[in-house]
Parts: sequence; C-alpha cells; structure tokens
Amino acid sequence: MKRANGRVGITAVAKKSGVSPSTVSRVMNSSQNVSEEIRQRVLAATEDLGYVPLRKTRPRRQYGTLLVLLPSSTNPYFHEMVIGIRERAAQITESVVTVIDMEGFFESHDFDRFCGFVRASNPSGLIVFSNSLSDHQIRVLRVTTEIPIVLFDHWVDEPGIFAVKINYVMAMSQVTHHLLKLGHRRIAHLVGRPDLSSSREKREGITLSVEGFDEAVSLEHCLATPPAVEWAFQMTSSLLARPLQSRPTAILCDSDMLALGALHAARALQLRVPDDVSVTGFDDVDMAIHANPPLTTISPPKREMGRIAVEMIAGKRSVENQQVYTALESPLIVRESTAPCAEA
Repeated sequence: MKRANGRVGITAVAKKSGVSPSTVSRVMNSSQNVSEEIRQRVLAATEDLGYVPLRKTRPRRQYGTLLVLLPSSTNPYFHEMVIGIRERAAQITESVVTVIDMEGFFESHDFDRFCGFVRASNPSGLIVFSNSLSDHQIRVLRVTTEIPIVLFDHWVDEPGIFAVKINYVMAMSQVTHHLLKLGHRRIAHLVGRPDLSSSREKREGITLSVEGFDEAVSLEHCLATPPAVEWAFQMTSSLLARPLQSRPTAILCDSDMLALGALHAARALQLRVPDDVSVTGFDDVDMAIHANPPLTTISPPKREMGRIAVEMIAGKRSVENQQVYTALESPLIVRESTAPCAEA
C-alpha cells in the first residue's frame, strides 16, 4: 500500500476507492469532470490512507545581472535613463538591473577588488554613465571580464565597448544659435567635465556657431573640476559682478544643474532672468520646467537611450559595425529663461 519511501501512492488511493488513477488525479486537481459521489469516495480514501499529494516544484528561475554604474545617484539627469534600462531589461532579458553609485567609491575601495566583484557577479553586461570610471578603468574591466560594456555620454575606442550618445555638436549649436538670434554678443559658457568627449563636442558646437556668425561675439569658456551647482553659483556671481559693459548677457551651461546654480546667482545679485541675463541648460531634467524661471534647455531622448543600451547588450541591436549609436532627436526646448538681449 505504501511506496519504498513510506508515502501512500495514487495507485493505492485508486484501488481503495474503486476508480482509476487518472480519476484520482482529476479529483486532486479539482477537475469538474468527476461526479460528486466519486469525488467524495476518493477524498474519503485519501483521508483513510493518509495520502498527501506530491506537489511538483518548479525549477527556480536563474536571473542574470545587468550592472549600471552612476557617477552620482543624486543627479536627476540619470533617472530617466535608468527607467529606460529597467523597462527594456524587463521586456527582453532575464536580468536583474543593479545600480551602483560610484561617487567617491574608490576613495574607500580598491579598483582590483571592484574588478573581482564584477567578475564574481558574472553580469550579462555593464552600463557606465559618463565619468563613473576613467578610460583606463573601462579598458581594464573590458579585458579582465570580457563582458560587453555600453557607455553613456562618452566614448572609448576599444573592441567590445559601445556607446549611446546624442549629437552634442548639433545640440549645443542649436542653443548657441538661439542666443545669437536673440542678439546676445557676450556669452559665457559654463563647461562640464573637459575630459569627457561629450563636453568637448558641446564646446565644438558652440565654437562652430560663433565662428560662423557674421558679427563679432565675445565667448568665454569657464572651466572647473569638478563642475557642480555651487561652482556654477560662484562662477556666475563673479561674471555678473563685472561692470555692465563687460559682463555677459547670456550664460550658456553644459547641464541643467549648472544652469540652476547660475539662476540662483542672478537672483542673489537682484538681476532679472531673462531681462538682465539669459540662461540656458542642457538635459531637460524634471526640475528644469519648474525652475525660476522655467529653463530653456536641450531635451535628449533619455529613456530611449537607456532602452538602446540594453538592446546592444542583449544582441537585439546590431553592434558589429556600429560601436557608437547616436540618438537623433534632441530638440531645443525654449522656455522663459531666455529673451532678446536688452542691448540689441
């Protein structure tokens, strides 16, 4: 009546209740194709014999890992890209997205141990935002792990390393042309990280627009390492404290975060934006439209860039002959922080 392991089998229940094993199975699975009389007879037999159904256990699903490295989790520019990564990863991969904040990471962690952690994680891919790692560290990770790496806002020419970016030259040229059309001839440029290819391309876009303009333009590039809101506030305060005829009439910023610092500096000096000075940003983060005043900026397709990065890693997008994917649509969003120059 019992199996070798001591369990009562379905055959014993069938014999006691006078039905076939398949009928017992239908009763155990709550099938409607069994009469109530037979159902009660089978249930009585299971109780008498102490039969316990052997539940089939599903094999555990084995998830992979997709590592995402951020230079700072406090920068809202990265938020929508991470949403795009998670959305696409859920659709086409079996990977869990793990986000790591790299700000100050190597002050207390050794890079070799970090490489060991990445190898032990055995991720399906690594997505690196802007300056989360140096070019050298990116190359070392690629050689030691051999996993595909996708970069945002940066480019390292190495096999197995890919990039998703926008046309920064064209985008920043749009902003500069907008200011020139408004009559601004003294423009200060608050530069992002000069070591990043995206920053160099933004500067190139500004320079091309200014050099191609048919009037003289005073353009000043202001650099700091690292660029931050507080630095933008201090730098803009210094620029706007100059005599009226030498101070810039427009502040062109490499990011919305720098632009927020510039807006604060203008207010602190009791200058009106855009009447006394125009300010532009870049990125169109969520708070840009809620700035005081709402910020004129470039709006990259951030979620789409995140989705494309996942497709590159998952092999859903051809990367053999296209190591850099350039997202095309990055429109200029004109809001209340820019206006015609009062001196024009």
